[in-house]
Amino acid sequence: MGGPCPGLRPTLAALAGLFHLPIYREYALAAVGAPLEVPRLPQPSPQDVARYHQLYVQRLQQLFEEHKEACGVAPSTHLTIV
Repeated sequence: MGGPCPGLRPTLAALAGLFHLPIYREYALAAVGAPLEVPRLPQPSPQDVARYHQLYVQRLQQLFEEHKEACGVAPSTHLTIV
């Protein structure tokens, strides 16, 4: 599938026209990274939640850094999650 960012695919929202939903002339892109292995913990502690949340945020930032230039985002731009 073509688009402004090679290697990324439009989300299912791009198929909205097939279901008589409004069609926007902008691409909605999604990048999918490697799976994050998280053990099943019946009673996770706040430290467990914080650890895996931190890992998730790091992976999200890494994914952004890998694909930002291909999507026309300035190299000096960084993803900030608050």
